Amino acid sequence: MITDAFSFANRKIQRLNQKNNPKPDYLEHDFWSCVASGGMIKERQLHWGYICDCGVCIFDKNGKLKFRTENDKDEADKLLHFRGKDWRNPKWRAQRRKEYRNNPEKKVRGKIVSYGALTGEERALSFFKKGKQKLNSGDRVLFYSDGMERIIFSREFQKILVTKNWDDVEDECRRIHQQKEGAEATLVGIMIK
Repeated sequence: MITDAFSFANRKIQRLNQKNNPKPDYLEHDFWSCVASGGMIKERQLHWGYICDCGVCIFDKNGKLKFRTENDKDEADKLLHFRGKDWRNPKWRAQRRKEYRNNPEKKVRGKIVSYGALTGEERALSFFKKGKQKLNSGDRVLFYSDGMERIIFSREFQKILVTKNWDDVEDECRRIHQQKEGAEATLVGIMIK
């Protein structure tokens, strides 16, 4: 089911690009795209999926991290950190999108240095990852975008997660986010009863 959801989203994005952006320049008019994480819970089992630098994690009732997905873009960025190869450089940004995004053939020292994003390209799905994780009462399941990563893996957040009312977590995230001068961020959380 998770694979179907990501495939469906990728096909919808493909149609949007065919209609509204058939000839991307990879900079000013790049493919419409997104990265995502999501899941479903069935019989105390989380079926999760993600692509790129969005993620899924589980904290137990005491605020201890039980499970966390990888940040695939972060790993690719580390391998590609060459002189002048900086995301702020427009030429490199366009080249990276055109040649590296959704291209599992791009490797450095035998490691894939590309990343995936749902652009409508079929090969984007080769970067989609999925799995299952058992859940217990009191677990907190979080689905997040890359802008939340520094926040939710901080000690401050982990304390908030177990000491604050679940409804107050959003306000605390906003406060921490402003302090850390973070990027755009999305967080969806579920507490298992």
